[in-house]
Amino acid sequence: VGEDAHVMLNGFGTVVNSLGKRAKPYLPQVCGTIKWRLNNKSAKIRQQAADLIARIAPVMKACDEEQLLGHLGSLSACFAYGVCEWARDFPQAHGCFTVCNADVQLLNY
Repeated sequence: VGEDAHVMLNGFGTVVNSLGKRAKPYLPQVCGTIKWRLNNKSAKIRQQAADLIARIAPVMKACDEEQLLGHLGSLSACFAYGVCEWARDFPQAHGCFTVCNADVQLLNY
């Protein structure tokens, strides 16, 4: 992930975490965008999406959005473990998705 993308991810993650439960009305739209980015052809964009899931997962849990969080976790796990065709073509994103999925799974317990 490039420096600009890293700054954006940190900034967005900070805003969502600062909003806490007040972010709840915006989570479906945010997650829709994340899902769209998970399906992007660019490995960097998919990696950014997985990073963002990991950053906002605690807020999603606090907002009682476990179902939405679980769906994103399932998608990231699917991509990480090669169920999706491109996961074989972009192994550099595997570690990011694995970390993201582990974060989501930890929050589900």
